[in-house]
Amino acid sequence: MRTFWLAALVALLAMPALAREKGEKKGGGKAETVTGQFVSAALEGGQITWKVTAEDGAEKAYTMACEVVVMYSERNGVNRAMGIGAKGKKVPEAKGNRLVATGTFVSATAEGNKVNVAVTVDGAEKTFVLGTKLSVQVRERKGQAVATRIMSAGGGKKKGDDADKPKKDKRKKKGDAPPNI
Repeated sequence: MRTFWLAALVALLAMPALAREKGEKKGGGKAETVTGQFVSAALEGGQITWKVTAEDGAEKAYTMACEVVVMYSERNGVNRAMGIGAKGKKVPEAKGNRLVATGTFVSATAEGNKVNVAVTVDGAEKTFVLGTKLSVQVRERKGQAVATRIMSAGGGKKKGDDADKPKKDKRKKKGDAPPNI
């Protein structure tokens, strides 16, 4: 019985090391997220080259496979993309109001504060909308920066933006419990 428990303990301790070793062999590495403004996207030889002006002002280029998966929602006839990623072995499923489309990237153009991304889905060209401020998940593979996912970064308020505004008083609702004395 002791031998069984000892073997189980050794196997349990060896699993993280094997998993780490497996990840290193694949060349995965840790993903980093870069935020910046959209510049352009071009399709060349089966790869998309996304160009983004990062927050530090430098223009950076990231490659992605032309077979993409788009997670989006449809509002008022407009397909708003939540994220565009390279198609992998497992395609995420559609849940709730989130829809999923797989296809081939065609083009991306900036119009004002949005980016129109054209993708061929089931033989028909479909347009998806992203914001111009993008968040790019990047991995280093074979000395090249590869984008695994591109999303709208949003321009939401930061924590200190509301500091100078007066706070609203909460109204006491009927039926609230009296304060303890």
